[in-house]
Amino acid sequence: MAGGPRIIVGIDFGTTYSGVAFALQSSPDDVEVVRQWPGARKSEFAVLKSSNQELILAGTMPKTPTTISYEAGKLLWGYQTAMFGEVVRGIKLLLDPTQEIDYTPAVQSKKILAKYDKEPVDVARDYLQLLVNVAKETLRRRFGNALDSMVIRYVLTVPAVWTDKAKNMTLTAATDAGISALDVTLVSEPEAAALSCLNAIQPNTTENSDVVIICDAGGGTVDLISYRVKSVNPLELMEVTEGTGLEGGFLNMIKENVGRIFLPVVDEVERLVQDQMVQISMAGMRAKAIFLVGGFGSSEYLFRRLQSAVVDVTVLQPPNAWSAVVRYVSHSSAAIFGVSNKVPVERFCEGWEETSTSLYICHLDDAPDHLTEDVFKVCTLEANLSAIPRNLFRSGTNSLGQSYYTIPYQTAMTPTSASILFNLEFNGVSYGSVQAKY
Repeated sequence: MAGGPRIIVGIDFGTTYSGVAFALQSSPDDVEVVRQWPGARKSEFAVLKSSNQELILAGTMPKTPTTISYEAGKLLWGYQTAMFGEVVRGIKLLLDPTQEIDYTPAVQSKKILAKYDKEPVDVARDYLQLLVNVAKETLRRRFGNALDSMVIRYVLTVPAVWTDKAKNMTLTAATDAGISALDVTLVSEPEAAALSCLNAIQPNTTENSDVVIICDAGGGTVDLISYRVKSVNPLELMEVTEGTGLEGGFLNMIKENVGRIFLPVVDEVERLVQDQMVQISMAGMRAKAIFLVGGFGSSEYLFRRLQSAVVDVTVLQPPNAWSAVVRYVSHSSAAIFGVSNKVPVERFCEGWEETSTSLYICHLDDAPDHLTEDVFKVCTLEANLSAIPRNLFRSGTNSLGQSYYTIPYQTAMTPTSASILFNLEFNGVSYGSVQAKY
C-alpha cells in the first residue's frame, strides 16, 4: 500500500560479516539492529541496556558471518556453516573482477564455485535472499499484521572504490534475491558511515562547510573519502576528494598486542589518509576530523598511529557506524557522463523493438565533444521501445519512398550515492527503466 508508513532497511553486505538495521522513515534516529541469526548460540540470560531500557539477549550478535555452504545438497549460511568444510567466504570481493584478490578465503571460494557451477553473483543472490528473509521475519515480529500496510525500502552498501560493473552486479544480486529494483538503493559504505558519525557526535558541533575524512576499514576493504557538510539540517554531504582504498581481506580480528603484524596495512592506510589531506588542501579546505569505522577501524593500534601521524586533526572512533545505511542522503555524481547520439536502428518490427546506445565517462572538468583518450566507455544502455504507443511516433518517407519512424526518446540519468539509475522517457512520460550492460 503506497500510502502506508515507510520502513528503511539497511543491509551491510560485508566481506567477513554482514548485518541488517531498520527504522521507520518518520523516526530515522530510532534504529533497530537485527541481532538474532540462524545457527547463532543463544544465552538464557538477558542484559538490560540502561540507555533506553532495551532488553537484549546476551549472546545475540549484531552481525552474521558472510559465509554460505552448498555441501551435501544443503543451503546453509552464516553461523550455520561453522562445522562445514566447503564454505564460500569473501564472496563480496569476487563481485569486482577488476580487483586483484589476495584474500585466501576468496581464492579458495573460486574453486568451490567452479565445483557447483556457480558465478559470484549467484552466490551473492543466495546469501542476500537469506539475509532479506531474516530481515522480513524480524519486521513481522516487530510490527505484526501492520507490516502488510507498510512500504519497505532497502539500502545496500557497496565499497566506494568499486567499479560501476561491480556495483551493478551487487544490484543484480539484490534484485535476483527478490527485491524490486524500484525498492533498493545502493549507498557507498564511507558515505553511510559519515552520515552516522556526524549525526552521533555529542555534543554536536558540526557546521556547514566542515570537512571530514572517513576511513572505513572493514574485514576485506578499506575505503577513504572526504566530505564537506553541505547542510546540517537536514544533514547533506558533498564529496571533496575522489575515493581511494585497499581491497584484499587482511584481517578478521585486530588486537593491540598483535598490531605490529599489520604494519604494512597500517602504513598503507596512513599513506592514504595523508593523500586525502593533500587533496583537501589543494581544494582550499582543511579537514576538521578523521572518523575511523569498521572492524579494523576499531583497532587501538591504528587509532594511535593516525593520532601520531596527523597531530593537527582530531581522530575519532565512533561505535556502530556500520548501521548508518538507514540514514541515506544522495549526492551528485563527480564525473561527467555522455551518451552517443543519432543512433540508427532497423525498421520497426511488429510487437517490440529495442535500441541501444553507449554511455561514456570523462573525469576532466571540461568534457570534450568527441571521443578522446580521456573518454572511456562505461556501459551500453538498452531501451525497450515497445511500451511507447506507436501512434505517438513521427512518421516520414525517405528519398527511396520507404516509410520510417522518428522516436525522440530520452534516457534520464539519476546519480545516487553509489549507482546510477536510467529511465526511458518520451514526451515527458516515463516508460520504464533502461538496462545498463557493462
